[in-house]
Amino acid sequence: MGLDMYFYVEEMSTKELIEFAYYRKFNALHGYFDKKYKLDNPGRCEVTEFDLHYLLNAVREIHSSPERAPKILPYYTGPFFGSYEYGDIYFEYMFQLHRDLKRLITLDRSKYRIIYQADY
Repeated sequence: MGLDMYFYVEEMSTKELIEFAYYRKFNALHGYFDKKYKLDNPGRCEVTEFDLHYLLNAVREIHSSPERAPKILPYYTGPFFGSYEYGDIYFEYMFQLHRDLKRLITLDRSKYRIIYQADY
């Protein structure tokens, strides 16, 4: 058991759902979406343009000032949600999220929807 999270890209014309990114127990990311969209378990929501830019700016700020991570994108507690420390695992996920967000932002939103999904 554990927190499994995905970004999916849905092609609007065919409704094909393509797995874009996977995270395991990245509770800070789940906390952002759960607080904003009040997700059930399993939970699913559409990722907005605002979400993408907010998270990208948060990740960039954390990269430049790691000590501010608890204020910018804090860990989020829950059953089997993984580490509650701001250590190597947290910052490795931040690097992955940064890379994924830069790619997601380039998608044509008139052709593709971005979906966040989590299950624990």
